Amino acid sequence: MDTEGLPTDGIWKRVWSLRVPQRIRTFLWITLQQRHLTNAERFRRHLATSAMCPICYLDVEDLDHILRRQPLHSTFTNCWNCRFAILCWLLWKDRRNSIFNPDNMQQEEILARGHRLFEECRFAFVDTPY
Repeated sequence: MDTEGLPTDGIWKRVWSLRVPQRIRTFLWITLQQRHLTNAERFRRHLATSAMCPICYLDVEDLDHILRRQPLHSTFTNCWNCRFAILCWLLWKDRRNSIFNPDNMQQEEILARGHRLFEECRFAFVDTPY
């Protein structure tokens, strides 16, 4: 176990063995280490004037707020680990774009992009079943 109580082997092996693009595995690795610069973390480091979510203004913007408390209605049923990883990465990416690059927003909905990326991964890793 590490200092935060997370298993040092099991969870990391599961993240690195996911059949998704490397950028998504890296995103999950950074997420599990809680190293993303959320507004709460930026505020703690004196890089922001508030820890509040700059989109909803209802709560502190931490990883839990961004990745877990967002209302998502998904019909994804199989290979939930891969789909979850892809959706978390897309949520993080969209949140950062809406704050730091609002003129370059994606037109495609997150779930549609997630489904498209999942299908691309499925074909890229066709040698083994999900």
